[in-house]
Amino acid sequence: MRIDVRFQGIEASDALREHVVRRIRFQLSRFSGEVSAVVVRIGDVNGPKGGVDKRCHVAVRGPAFAPVTIEDLGSDAYSTVDLAVGR
Repeated sequence: MRIDVRFQGIEASDALREHVVRRIRFQLSRFSGEVSAVVVRIGDVNGPKGGVDKRCHVAVRGPAFAPVTIEDLGSDAYSTVDLAVGR
């Protein structure tokens, strides 16, 4: 399973990237043979304004099923990743 983490409008950090990869591997471990790629985009919607503006977009692809996309918004990048990946 290939996991691609991309950042848009938010500072890329190794800690957040590792958190995303760890959560994806944990949540999708039972589907590891069926999932070929996961693309995660984490971004800041409002920029410096603050508020509920962290977006996590997850796209899961595999040969045996249609692409699945999930998107969540939150005030913290880590919790937003947890919500999106948990769904």
